[in-house]
Amino acid sequence: MTNTQKRKETIELTIFLLWPIIAAVSSFATKANLLASVLIFYGLPSLYLSYKMKENIKNAAIFSLIAGILPVIMIDYLGHITKAWVVPVSILPWRVFGVVTLEVIVWSIGALYVTVMFYEYFLERHITHKLVTPRLKYLLIIIIALFSVFLAKVLTSPQAVHIPHFYMWFGLIFILLPIIAEGVNSPQHLTKFFKAQAYFFYLNVIYEITALKQGWWSFPGQEFIGWVSISGVTFPLEELFFYIMLMVLALLTYFEFFERESKKRENK
Repeated sequence: MTNTQKRKETIELTIFLLWPIIAAVSSFATKANLLASVLIFYGLPSLYLSYKMKENIKNAAIFSLIAGILPVIMIDYLGHITKAWVVPVSILPWRVFGVVTLEVIVWSIGALYVTVMFYEYFLERHITHKLVTPRLKYLLIIIIALFSVFLAKVLTSPQAVHIPHFYMWFGLIFILLPIIAEGVNSPQHLTKFFKAQAYFFYLNVIYEITALKQGWWSFPGQEFIGWVSISGVTFPLEELFFYIMLMVLALLTYFEFFERESKKRENK
């Protein structure tokens, strides 16, 4: 890497480090709602990364849509009915199953997309030419199967999907376990993942504080392992551990697994 390239990357990283602070200040100044906050915190960085890596837009978008719509509907529904978290206000008068808001779905897609693009641009620098890999097809099949079971339960016996300590069990099974498996099978990937997680830890702490002060979401339940207070706001330890500290590691673990087959073939 030349000195010019190093200076350019330093400037870009500096802008990205400043952006969460700028986004928070902008959100408070404009009294932004949750949907606007997604566009501020995730949307503008995503636009820049998309401009810099046009060849990765389709892959990142497809993965984000597959992993960010049906899964988040299931997760958010279960989180709401167990009072693990609540999004009290929506710009729309209707919600999916009377619970899941448009804002949460947009948030999920945006978080996935900016995470993948940040990883690809700053850490991986890899172009996947195949839009839909065999493993990605398997992911879609698994998601549709799980959603079908979930839908059947919600429509016939909604109490059956009420899971005590949902946030803890969700975090252990779908966030922590995949990270451990990735660490055992491919520890070299986790090294890069941790670099991305370090940035998003910083971003998500600022986003969390801003969201709770603005009332975008809250945690009304009592089935948590503990609480943490930062800068005048209080939230569950599960939120700190699974969302702020580990979520990006898990997202990149899923992304790397479902893209790895195509990378191996392209590198042969």
